[in-house]
Amino acid sequence: QSVERRAKPRWALRDCRRNRREHLLLGRETGRQLQRLAGHADEVTWVAFSPDGSAVLSASRDMSLCRWDWATGRLIQRYRGHTDWVWCAVFSPDGRHLATASMDKSIKVWDAAEFRLLKVIDKARHAGHGTSVNKLLWSAYQNQLVSCSDDRSISVWDISFAAQDGPLGTPAVP
Repeated sequence: QSVERRAKPRWALRDCRRNRREHLLLGRETGRQLQRLAGHADEVTWVAFSPDGSAVLSASRDMSLCRWDWATGRLIQRYRGHTDWVWCAVFSPDGRHLATASMDKSIKVWDAAEFRLLKVIDKARHAGHGTSVNKLLWSAYQNQLVSCSDDRSISVWDISFAAQDGPLGTPAVP
């Protein structure tokens, strides 16, 4: 179950226990349902807000991400790019990029506006995680992404956006 809150507007987002394929937008003070976001074919594993609060991103065991307009509950776009369950999705602090973590042992970094793949972090290309990557945290420093995995490791990645296939630093913390 994942929950995220924002101060403005006053709402919270949580996944739904009934079938875990939908999630609910709740009024933070009242707990009343404001929107029901349904569109995944399997369990929703993560939900995140864009930094400006205009969109919600959900990840699922159906290997997809959905981007939602929170005000209307409308599905804006469905994205596919992983070959196994997507555990986590996070926006960069400026909202221009997003990163996804998957059971396929990879982290993918995307252009948030166009959903164009910019970077892939996996064992084949880098000293990546050897098992499922479960959680991500995008640091306030734009170029640092923290990941944790079932291999019991935490890595801090130095990510450069100077070029599409530019250098990707090895983990700062093995």
